[in-house]
Order: sequence, then C-alpha cells, then structure tokens
Amino acid sequence: MMKIIIIFIIIFGALKCNSESDFQHEYGSWNAINISGKITDKILFSATAEPWLEDNLKRINRVYGQAFLGYKLNKNFSIWAGPEFAMVRDPIEHFAYEYTMNEMLVSEFKIKNLTINNRVRLQERFYSNTNYMTWRFRDRIRLTHPIGKSKLYAIASDEIFYDFKSPVDGRKEDFSQNRAFLGMGYKFNKYISFEAGYQPILILRTGNAQDLLRHTLSTQLNFNLP
Repeated sequence: MMKIIIIFIIIFGALKCNSESDFQHEYGSWNAINISGKITDKILFSATAEPWLEDNLKRINRVYGQAFLGYKLNKNFSIWAGPEFAMVRDPIEHFAYEYTMNEMLVSEFKIKNLTINNRVRLQERFYSNTNYMTWRFRDRIRLTHPIGKSKLYAIASDEIFYDFKSPVDGRKEDFSQNRAFLGMGYKFNKYISFEAGYQPILILRTGNAQDLLRHTLSTQLNFNLP
C-alpha cells in the first residue's frame, strides 16, 4: 500500500511543479451523500446527491443528482444504467441544466487486503440551452486498503474523461478532465462509512482559455442499506 501512496504523491507533486505557469488555480469543496443497496440478490440500486462549492469556496455553483439500477453479473462484475441531473451556475449568474444518461460496467477484485475497483462509464449529455447531445467516456480506478486492524482505510483513485466532438463548446475529440484522489475513510459499521481527502481536478479548456486546476476537499457519506 505504501508504494501506491508514493505513486500518487509523485503524481500530485508533478501537478504542483507545473501548476505555477500552466494552470489557473481555484479552490473548492465537493460533498456527496451516497445511498446504495440490493433489491434482490442480482438487482442493485444507488442514488447520489452532490453540491459543489467552487469559485474559491465562495458559492455553490453546481448541484448533481444521480439514480442508478444495476445488475450483478457475478461476484466481480456488474452493469448499471440511470439518469443524472445537474444544475450549473455560470459566472454571470445564469443557471444551465444538464440531463445525462449513464451506462456503466463496474468490476471489483481483491488482492490480499487491497480492493481494486474499476468503473467504466459512457454518458449521453443533453443541455438545456441547446438542441445538441454530446458523448463522454470516463474510466476510474479506485484502490482501497485497510489501515491495520482499525476501522480506517486508505483510498487512492484516478479518473480520466474523454469528450467526443462537441457542437456546444467547439471541443474536438480529446481528453478533457482528470480527477485524482488521495484520502482516508472510516467505517462506522457495515452500513455507514465516511470518506474525505484531497482531490485535484484538472480541467482542459477549449480555445485560448487557460487550463484549470481545482484543488478540492472531497467528502462522501455512504449508506449501504441491508
């Protein structure tokens, strides 16, 4: 586990070394409440609410809501689908709405005490102020490892975003965003856990706009219903 942590420290250090001249900096907070459980042994569900505090912690700029149904293929793989709604406030105080459909393939494996989770997601995104639909591909790898015999566990993850050509902002097919995370979690019991950590979000902008590096405090409260 120490090797994994060292790798992520190197990644964050590289971002920091390049950040002074390459990126615009911003600070924010991303807080999520997640509820998941089983309808049957095979049919799963999850729901998430996420307010985002952006603009250097000055205001809530984004609110997300998600709901998914899943089907457990076997002990390692599951497939999911469901809608997502986002309300986004722009710099001139206008609100835009985004409606997204998600399809996901989730796999999870254990190597001794290390849990490796991979989530591959395809999104169809609809915007309230346009008649267009755009496509986005995402891939997240998440590693968790218990810390000794305590209720604490270490977390490291990274997610890449690939946007297909967008008529909305003129973006060509390219990588558009990267979200890394390094933090810790605490299991209150088998149904409730809390996670917190540092999440640098690198956003690659179009045109001549400077790329954004958002330094984010990320927290998640998880409820796993019986």
